This record gives sequence, structure tokens and C-alpha cells, in this order.
Amino acid sequence: MTLRRLIPPASLAGLALLMCSVTGVAAGGVGVSIRPADAQSTRITVSLSPGRSVRAQAVIINSDQVPHRALISAADATTTADGVFTFAGPDVPARDAGAWIRPDQTSLALAPRERRLVSYTVRAPVGAEPGEHAGGLLVQTDDPQPATAARPGVSVSLRIVTRVAMPVRVDVPGRRDGTIVLDGLSASPSGGGVLRSLVGLPSAVSVRFSARDAGNIHYEALNGRVDLVAGARIIASSPVRLGTMLPGDSRDVAVRLDLPAYPVGDYRVRVSLEASPAVSTSLSLGVSPLRLYVIGGSVVAVLIAGVLLLWRRFGTGRRRGPRPAASAPRGPARASGFAPVPADRPPSGRRRR
Repeated sequence: MTLRRLIPPASLAGLALLMCSVTGVAAGGVGVSIRPADAQSTRITVSLSPGRSVRAQAVIINSDQVPHRALISAADATTTADGVFTFAGPDVPARDAGAWIRPDQTSLALAPRERRLVSYTVRAPVGAEPGEHAGGLLVQTDDPQPATAARPGVSVSLRIVTRVAMPVRVDVPGRRDGTIVLDGLSASPSGGGVLRSLVGLPSAVSVRFSARDAGNIHYEALNGRVDLVAGARIIASSPVRLGTMLPGDSRDVAVRLDLPAYPVGDYRVRVSLEASPAVSTSLSLGVSPLRLYVIGGSVVAVLIAGVLLLWRRFGTGRRRGPRPAASAPRGPARASGFAPVPADRPPSGRRRR
């Protein structure tokens, strides 16, 4: 399948060829697909002891009206960062079940609307570890067409290489272990805007951790939840969906849990996953009003200092100003109980001669 797109020379002066590859689980429809010989199945599951093998068949279908050349190979299963089941790229060496799958032929030419049976062998090597091993039988179509020139000397061809796969799971007998390990659990207050952050009142708790499949089985859809607990009450909760987890997979998780309007208090962050056996872990978290008290006390102190400064500057200034001079009493003098002494009268005790 080839997609051609013309791009102006100003954008791609020296570009001649672009390639991209798309890998997915095969399904019926347009193009080339692969499925088990049993039409009722979508995947193959075999149980093999170490050193044993089994033969099986698959059907490769060309649903197009044009012929295709198909390349047949095998690869290990893997998952994306968000838990989507897929397969390793063509340049990644197979080290698990992908290395145990051997098709009888590695290429074939398919006529329009043709179906072809292909045989393959699955062999568990000696020393294979007990548990579930996932791989796939892949079909790749690679039919490039000549590029179309935008103008003389410049041409661009986008070649899309399609890879579809039939999942193959090999179960090696032995003890099954579904252990999921939770690592690096951390929680920290966050958010709240400028004002709430200034006074130390967050609006949420940011929780981070990683989940690792330390066992030998894989989970089609591993789910769980993160709770923020105060006492016996769940304050906030967030679901956790890890998708497909294969043995050895590790996935980083980050969630945000909202806090109450006044968040001061002690909390517990609890993480639980629906694994087998179930797994849970928790940690304590305290939201302290210390910064609020410090900033609030500082603001009050500044206000008090400002009031005192204003009082000293304006209040005491009126008291220290010049006092008005005493004026002579108006009108007749008050009676004091004594008669006024005439100016020509001698002092008491003396007689004038």
C-alpha cells in the first residue's frame, strides 16, 4: 500500500523517499490479513513443555483487487506506554515467543482476492521458564510504486509498509505468578492558583508511582484506583487503567486528586490494583497551615507597625504644638471671700501715723 503526496520544492528541496511502518493485530477487511486456520479463532494458544513443539496453520488473505507480495515473519509481543498490545518492530530481535515461531515460508505472492494456507512450527526451547509467553506470526506487505514528480528534479514518495499479526501465546507448565510490584509511590500538594499557593493552601495532591509485572502471567486489562483518605472517609478517588501488562512490563502512572476547600489536615494516599494476588500500598500526607500562619502573622505585624507609625507621626504632633497665651478675665472679678485692700491702707498690724 503506497500513499503518494506532492510537496512543494521549497519545503523539500532534496527529499527523495519517505517510509513509515504500521503494525497491528490483523482483522478482516481491506488489504492483507492473517488469522488462524480455524475461522472461529482470532489467536493461537498452545501449551508446551520445554523442548516440545507443535505444528499449526494460518490463513493469509488478500482482500484487495490488486496482487500483493507478502513477507512472513515472527516477533515478540510488546505493549505501548499506555498499555496497547502490539508487536516489536522488524529491527528488534525476537527473544521470547517470537523466537519460538518458525513459518515454513517467508514470502509469497498473493493474487487479488486470494487466500493461502501457510504452516508454521512453535517450539518451546529447553529451559523455557514457566508462565505465559506472547508473540505473533506477522505478514508484511511492501508494494512501493514509482514516485510522481512535482516538477523536474524533485519528487516525493511516501511508502507505507503494513504489518499485521496473528497473536500466538505459549503456556509453559509450572507455577503461575501474577505478582504486580508498586514502586516509587510519592504524593505532593499542588495547584491552587497564586493566592492559595502563596499562603500554602493547595487545591490538589499529585500522586506518582510505577507498576511492574514481576510475575510470569500477563493481564489483558489491569485496572485499579487511587484514593485520598481522611480518617475513614474517602475524600477523592481516581481510576487507574494500565491496559495490557506483559511479564516484565513497567508502567508509570500520574494522577491528580482534588482537596477540600480548606485542605489543612492529615491524609493517606492509597493505591490498589486488581491483580492476582491483589496489590495495595499507601503513604501518609500532611497539609500544614504553617505557611498560612507565618504569612498571616507577618501581615498582621506589618499592619500594627503601620498604625503605630501613623499614630506617632500625627497623634503626638498635636500635643507638642505651641500653647495659646492666657488672656485676662473679662467682666468683674469673682468674689473670693475677702474684700480688696485699698492701695493707701498700711499693712495689717501697723497703724498709719
